[in-house]
Amino acid sequence: IIMKHKTLLFYNPSFEKGGVEKNIINLLENKGFTKDYNIKIISIDQFKFKKSSNVKFIIPKFYSYFVKNRLIKYLIAVIYLFIHSLKSENVILSFQNNIFAILVTFFTKNKIIIRLNTAPKKYIMNNCSKKFFSFFYKKSDLVLCNSIYFKKDIKNYFGINAIFFKNFLNVKVIEKLKKIKCNEPFLKAKNSLKLISIGRLVDQKNHIILIKAAKLFKFKFKILIIGDGNQKESLLSLIKKNNLEKRIKIISYTKNPYPYIFKSDIFVLSSKFEGMPNILLEAAIIKTLIVSSDCPTGPKELIQNKKTGFLFKNNSEKSLAKVMNKIYNKDNKKIINKIYANIKKDYEIKKNINNFKELINKI
Repeated sequence: IIMKHKTLLFYNPSFEKGGVEKNIINLLENKGFTKDYNIKIISIDQFKFKKSSNVKFIIPKFYSYFVKNRLIKYLIAVIYLFIHSLKSENVILSFQNNIFAILVTFFTKNKIIIRLNTAPKKYIMNNCSKKFFSFFYKKSDLVLCNSIYFKKDIKNYFGINAIFFKNFLNVKVIEKLKKIKCNEPFLKAKNSLKLISIGRLVDQKNHIILIKAAKLFKFKFKILIIGDGNQKESLLSLIKKNNLEKRIKIISYTKNPYPYIFKSDIFVLSSKFEGMPNILLEAAIIKTLIVSSDCPTGPKELIQNKKTGFLFKNNSEKSLAKVMNKIYNKDNKKIINKIYANIKKDYEIKKNINNFKELINKI
C-alpha cells in the first residue's frame, strides 16, 4: 500500500465515555494502523491509551482541567485544527463536531473523512436543517457510518452514499479484562436473575423503560445500571417511588465494565436510538445474553430475534417485560454461542484495519 498522506489529524474535541471513543482508542492502540502514519490528536480531553511514538496530542493538557463546557471545547479545538491543518498535507478524521471540521477544510484544502454517530431524526427538525447538514456533509471526502440501516437513513435524509464500516472490536482485550475480579454485591445474589445495563444516564439511553418494566417482571431479579448523566436523580427517584431500592442499583461509570457484564445473566439495551452500539458487540463477545430495544438503527442488524438475542418494541416497558417473562428460565446457550461466533468473525479489528487504511489512502 502506498501512503498518499502521512499525517492524520484525529478530531474529537470532547472525549466522552461512549462507543465512538472506544473505537478511536482501539484504532490508536493497533500497531498495524499507527505504524504507517504520523497521528495527531485534537481533543481537549487527553484520554489514556497505549501510546505509540508517532501518536501525539496537540492541545496542552492543562485545558482539560478547567474547560468543561462542550461548546467551548469545540471552539478551542477547531482553532487548533485550523492551525495544524495549515502546516502540511493532512487527512482529517472527524468523529465529532463535523460541521466545524468541514469548515476548516474550506480554507486549508485538506481531505476530510467524517464519521456520523447520531441518527438524523434526532437533529433534523425541518427542511432547512436537512438542507444545512446535507450541504456540509457533501463537502466531505468520505462519510462513514457503522450500521446498514444508518447508511439508508443518511441516503434518505442527505442524499449521500455513506460507507458502512464495522466498529473496531479488540476481542483479545475484552476477553482478558472480563476476568478481572468484580466485587459488586448485586452480582453475587443467589436465586435472582442478574440484569445489567450500561450507558449514559440520558434520555437517549431510556433507562426509565427498564425500571418501569421491572415492576412487571414475574421472577426474582437484580438490576445493575452503570453510568453517569443528567437523569441520575430522576432515575433514583423513580426507583424509590416504585420501592425497587433492593432490586435496582445505579453505580458510576467504570473504565472496565467487562467483569460486570461477565457476572450478569442478561445485558439489556433500552435505548431510543443508536448507531451500532459498541456495548452490544462487547456483551456478545463476553457471552452474555442480549435483550435490546428494536430501535433505529443498529440492534436489529446484530440481533435476529430469538436466534441471536431478543428484541422488544422500542420505548415500551410492557414489551420488554413480556420478553423477559418468556425467557428468564430458558436455556439460551445456543443463542449466546451463535451471536458470539458472528461478532468475533465480523468485527475483530485485525480483520477490518486494512480496509480502513485503504479508504484513507484512496483520498
